[in-house]
Amino acid sequence: MPDFADLSVLTLADLSVLTPAVHRFPLAESAATHHALETRGTTGKVVLERYRHAEHITGALLGRAANGRTPGSHA
Repeated sequence: MPDFADLSVLTLADLSVLTPAVHRFPLAESAATHHALETRGTTGKVVLERYRHAEHITGALLGRAANGRTPGSHA
């Protein structure tokens, strides 16, 4: 492994050695996002997005399938 001791954090990020932890949630699920933050269900930064493309990420973090159901539910 290369020695990164002399490189700045920004340089390491630019080289893709460090990547930020970012969790994206749809704005419509801001209550669930708040719950995830309170229960330490996320790490890094949390971003609320107003577009639907973030839904699959939110479901994975909150333990829901892509159809919005909790795994094992029959509703």
